[in-house]
Amino acid sequence: MATKAAFKRLTREYQNIQKNPPPYIIAHPSESNILEWHYILTGPPGTPYENGQYWGTLMFPPEYPFAPPAIRMHTPSGRFQPSARLCLSISDFHPKSFNPAWEVSTILIGLLSFMTSEEMTTGSVSASEAERRVLAARSRWWNSTGGGSHVISTPGVTPTAKGINNVKAGDGGLKFRAEWPELDQENWKWMRDNHIDTKTGQLIPDPNAAATTKCSPETSALRPRPTIITSPDRPTFTFIDHDDDLSSKRIKDVNARRTIRSHVMRDVRRRERLAGLKRVSRREGLAGKAGVQSNFEDSPPGRASPTRLANPSSEPKLLMGRGPPRDIAKNKEKRRQQPDRRYASHSISTGSISIPPQFPTSWLVDPFSTLPGASDVPIITTRLVFYWGTVFVPMTFPKEHAFNERAKTEMAVQSSFTDQGSFFGLMSMCAAHRAVLAGHHSQFQATSEASRHFLHDADYYVMKARCIREMNIKLCNPALSLSNEAFGTIINLLTGALIAGLFEEARMHLRGLKRMVDLRGGITDNSIHQSSMLAAILTTDVKAASGLMTQPVFPVARDLQPISASIQERIAPSDTSELQRLGVAFVSNPHLSSCLLSILRAMRDIVLYGQACNQNPAVLCTDDHEFFRTLNREVEHKLLSHVYSEYTTRGMPISEATSYLGSLEAVTRIASICYLNHFLIVSPPSSGLGRALTRHLKQAMADCPWPPLSKEGHGLLAWVLFIGAQSSAGQVERPWFVERLSRIALVCGWHTWRQMSDVLIDYFYLPSTNQAGWESIWNEAMV
Repeated sequence: MATKAAFKRLTREYQNIQKNPPPYIIAHPSESNILEWHYILTGPPGTPYENGQYWGTLMFPPEYPFAPPAIRMHTPSGRFQPSARLCLSISDFHPKSFNPAWEVSTILIGLLSFMTSEEMTTGSVSASEAERRVLAARSRWWNSTGGGSHVISTPGVTPTAKGINNVKAGDGGLKFRAEWPELDQENWKWMRDNHIDTKTGQLIPDPNAAATTKCSPETSALRPRPTIITSPDRPTFTFIDHDDDLSSKRIKDVNARRTIRSHVMRDVRRRERLAGLKRVSRREGLAGKAGVQSNFEDSPPGRASPTRLANPSSEPKLLMGRGPPRDIAKNKEKRRQQPDRRYASHSISTGSISIPPQFPTSWLVDPFSTLPGASDVPIITTRLVFYWGTVFVPMTFPKEHAFNERAKTEMAVQSSFTDQGSFFGLMSMCAAHRAVLAGHHSQFQATSEASRHFLHDADYYVMKARCIREMNIKLCNPALSLSNEAFGTIINLLTGALIAGLFEEARMHLRGLKRMVDLRGGITDNSIHQSSMLAAILTTDVKAASGLMTQPVFPVARDLQPISASIQERIAPSDTSELQRLGVAFVSNPHLSSCLLSILRAMRDIVLYGQACNQNPAVLCTDDHEFFRTLNREVEHKLLSHVYSEYTTRGMPISEATSYLGSLEAVTRIASICYLNHFLIVSPPSSGLGRALTRHLKQAMADCPWPPLSKEGHGLLAWVLFIGAQSSAGQVERPWFVERLSRIALVCGWHTWRQMSDVLIDYFYLPSTNQAGWESIWNEAMV
């Protein structure tokens, strides 16, 4: 039985996923139990799961969103055990690492991203690409027939649409039919049209076409595909274990020859795996060259997959796609003319699944035509580009992504996908982001800032090495060393280091960025001010200063921008709203300086802008978003630098300035920075920047005296502790913040969440954004 909070939350998420469905994903709750959700993942193009129909369930606990769901995939995929619970950071195997702010769409996006990777976990299986393509071709048949069990009664299994226990044993497709009736009808029509035997899933031979050979779905999945074309300048590989022509070898012992070959080829195979290359026999390579034209003609014209075009200025290289460049251009033009179709509910046809919603063409096609250097690592690059579009951008820019997805995509394509260095820098950022979310990073040591921290992810180092190589090429060319492309490359390298937590490397890149800006005439030079790089330079500088808790390198030439009356009117809450109290407790606190209060007033407008994005985004225009992006950066800059400017004007050295800052003001300042890093531009708690901010906030809290404070002072500290607990989700510091929150609640007599939320609203707290996560923290503190 779902609690009232779980029912309300899941109802709202169903409305959201109907309004804004993620690509390749549809989902809905069961009519009889809102805690039981059913989803369909459509295999993304360019993967072994392409066009597959993968059905699964999310079983939410009654206390959701304070506990994660059990995740299962019923359709055999070659990636997961059918109907087995999956051990993921977003599943019930790891309840402590689950973030209550994660929604159903977030969980399913994470599942799809994990499915397209090769990481192993409890519930996953290992299979070849050919086996996965076979299962993808049979997925519709399996879903609608229960794997053929509709004609054969399974002993001990009574067909029923209740629960999911009979799905694995074979329920004849009854559960799938009950949850996806339209899809089931389309699947049966597809089987009839394609002459599929419903008992076995095999193709029924046509007796009237004896001279024609037609393949079954699983055999068609294994047909030679024109995805790899070998050319004379690219070597083909033979299998080293073949023992042909043994008499011509000087070493006569067969076992000795095999041992030598194994050792010689070990490094070669390792490099092939890193580059994403496949080993093919010499005979297959020649056959592929001879039959490539016919294969192109046999390929369905509407089929789409990640494509890498050869560089027109170089020799022919490995080409991945469905046809020659001119055919790909025609297909791209056809896709542009077709309307963008997305589906949210179960009223969807199988035809729409066979041709899944396309990524913007620039995501998976254009990078490979403009970046021929990506040909060395096609699989790694394709997965990271997919991760960039489905995980990195929605998680990092949650508010803008919801209503400005196309503009964001175009901006990223123009800035990073048009230059090799910037592109590989962006891919290194995505690899670092993916690694820290998966926990592939070393724990930070608070005792030694100079200690080396490592990210255990090969893709990150591969992409970073390519990015550094491209940057070195630019530095050796006077015409490119100070170009916008060089700035984009160094900025992406710096951002990747911040995500990974490599702060010594971040300092090095920051010094290089400062030197490049100086050589170009300074941050106020027109060549920088009139370019698109100014915002990127200043934002990266501010984020680096937040992680290091130092003064930003580049100054802000002006005071905080005033909010115009028209914008104030659009973001202002109603007169009866409790948000009218937002931030009033800061003003009445005597321990905060006037300089900090002026910054917090501007920060209040940013918080109200976030509320407008959540509740009524239609009232905001493009200029509003640009204005608040700039204001957000300037407010964070002021929070970082005001302590230095205030005390250095009195002749005090910068090294001593922070020691004269009041302890409560220092805590408020750092907590405000942490809050901003979970607002418009989100830094995950496990990222290097997130971990560093948590460490800084914990140290400031440890230095803050508690007993002399009034109840209002305890309210401020409670707000700070909520931010600290949110910033340390899934980290070792979280119990430290929760324990102190429990002590403050006991001292002040706060016993219910309603009492606590009534205190928090006087600071910076948005129920629409913070309630789910912060109420979970409160419940944890009250245990």
